[in-house]
Amino acid sequence: MPSRIAIVDDDPLLREIVSDYLASQGYDTSPCDGGAALRALIAAGPAPDCVILDLVMPGEDGLSVLRWLR
Repeated sequence: MPSRIAIVDDDPLLREIVSDYLASQGYDTSPCDGGAALRALIAAGPAPDCVILDLVMPGEDGLSVLRWLR
């Protein structure tokens, strides 16, 4: 089973580029547009193995999301 990676970024183009690249390398990717989308992804389970997290996002920043993940 491939590792599942969540990509959390408010920039749709960057999110798509990273997601497409990782998917081409055999990873199962889950793009999220912010902290709320990541929380919904984790609640739906199973949790991702890795999270690539943008720190500078409008609304809830990446550091707040990181504190929640921890």
